[in-house]
Amino acid sequence: MNPTFRDLAKMIDHSLLHPTMTDEQVRAGCELSRKFGVASACVKPYSVPMAAEIFSGSDVLVCAVAGFPHGNNHTGIKIAEAQRAMAEGATEIDVVVNNGKVLGGAWNEVSAEIKAVNDAGRRRRRDPESHLRKRLSSERAHRPPVRNLFGASRRVRQDVNGIRLREAAGRRVQL
Repeated sequence: MNPTFRDLAKMIDHSLLHPTMTDEQVRAGCELSRKFGVASACVKPYSVPMAAEIFSGSDVLVCAVAGFPHGNNHTGIKIAEAQRAMAEGATEIDVVVNNGKVLGGAWNEVSAEIKAVNDAGRRRRRDPESHLRKRLSSERAHRPPVRNLFGASRRVRQDVNGIRLREAAGRRVQL
């Protein structure tokens, strides 16, 4: 089977998260995302209303980040960020986990944080959509509105490799 352009576009989550991006650059990125019909565009929380307006009437989803870029926020702050983003039009949330907890092997704490944000998202939405970044939590019967984003340096992403991630999340992780 040869994938179509649309099939390929729907595999793309367009990241518009660079810290120096201006509002005009974010708007242009969102317009490009809409033009090509990508799966979603991921924006900083303050850009959610603009992205929601641009994607209105399209099937491009608005993704917002919580705890970006390093995941060091308290869980309650990540929950508040996620709830506000959803109230303003986000349909997906990328939660940045605490990289120090991941590297330290504190998987119970990492899982508890993701669960807390997921639970808060479920209370806000009837039919939540999800992916944990790179399609973590792929069980179709239970799809929370939160994704996981390792928003850290290459070194952290390399250290938190698929083996450690698989050990923590089991079969829910697709690599």
